[in-house]
Amino acid sequence: MKSRYKALITLAFVCSLCLAALSACTGQEGPDHSASPRPEQEQGVVVLVTVQTEDKLAGLHCEYTINGTLTGGQAIQPLKTFTPGEEVPISLPPDPDHPPESEPFPFGLYLAAVTEDGTEIPVPMYYQWEARLDTPRRFTLQGSAEAGYTLTPEEADGLTATPFAELPAQDLPF
Repeated sequence: MKSRYKALITLAFVCSLCLAALSACTGQEGPDHSASPRPEQEQGVVVLVTVQTEDKLAGLHCEYTINGTLTGGQAIQPLKTFTPGEEVPISLPPDPDHPPESEPFPFGLYLAAVTEDGTEIPVPMYYQWEARLDTPRRFTLQGSAEAGYTLTPEEADGLTATPFAELPAQDLPF
């Protein structure tokens, strides 16, 4: 009986991620552009994630901070799964009610991989850097559901990586 409830909860979660992704993609030009910033959209911090995982992923879930305050999140999903080597562009807009006063500004990223069965597995690192709007930061996502996932920055310049174990539990979004 418990496994049925767990399956129903997982199904409800996957459906909510799908709905969030569909609403975020409205007006986009196909699956490869589902997370691409468009000129009519607000500027945001751009993160480019190259997916090089051992297993297929059905999505990515990002949560982010600006000036140390949890500001927003986003679910990114392909039509089926990400293909090996696929670069996933993610534009994370600042809070319109509290935009950064100047650039660069303190920005932090949490990322979780979403497996084909809907399980969300957080990358156990919180990354922070001084961000500029529409200036991309590149990462590579590797690993598997069994071994865990790692997110490696292309450039470590000005980047701080903090393990989840060193963060207060109330600061973790996953």
